[in-house]
Amino acid sequence: MERVVEKREAIKPYGFIRKRTAAYARVSSDKDSMVESLAAQVSYYSEHIRKNPSWEYIGVYADEAKTGTKDERLEFQRMLTDCRAEKIDLILTKSISRFARNTLTVLETVRELKSLGIDVYFERENMHSISPDGELMLTILASYAQEESRSVSENCKWRIKKGFEQG
Repeated sequence: MERVVEKREAIKPYGFIRKRTAAYARVSSDKDSMVESLAAQVSYYSEHIRKNPSWEYIGVYADEAKTGTKDERLEFQRMLTDCRAEKIDLILTKSISRFARNTLTVLETVRELKSLGIDVYFERENMHSISPDGELMLTILASYAQEESRSVSENCKWRIKKGFEQG
């Protein structure tokens, strides 16, 4: 008796649609350790997205040596352009402070993305922006991120001033 092997394609559940998923990564300086951190983030998210069968890999948008308080981040702006062009359904990012350090920027961006049906998942905070309590939590946590940025800036200014005073 001859054995017959029949190849069958996996059947996806009715209505199964993979989320077009991207990630955003940022470091605020071009020091070697930061550049390595950025490379690690890009590598991590590329692999993480590709391993999830529910996600379609769109890419990782990464800004190097850019502060999170400015909107002049080229990759961040390119990501938003792709979102507006309906190329992305989900954005993964390490934390709110990596996404943006200015509360207003975070909220305005997340609101725009939400209106486009795009979710942002903040890993450190374990929070989806599209969740019912997402905006309240985002407001609180983004305020902390903004205050942290202000505090770091004040400390740097103080160190520079003291350095000048001491010659």
